[in-house]
Amino acid sequence: MSCEQPDKFAIWQDGQWRLNAGITQPGLPMVALLVPREHYRLDNLPPELLATLGPMLQRTTEAGAAYRQCRAVSLQSPG
Repeated sequence: MSCEQPDKFAIWQDGQWRLNAGITQPGLPMVALLVPREHYRLDNLPPELLATLGPMLQRTTEAGAAYRQCRAVSLQSPG
């Protein structure tokens, strides 16, 4: 992902969040990244984004589970 072309891998976005895909990882059917449209880390997300993070994670997890009938969806926070 690049700051110069933030929407290059976007498969969905709204005013606060962007879901990027197109990253390949051997052995995985899909890798997607849910990122805020502005540059933040989990430890400095403003309250209005924190309020929408849980519902966004639920929506993307449900969509990921429906994709090719995946049996598991994992969430990871890069650190």
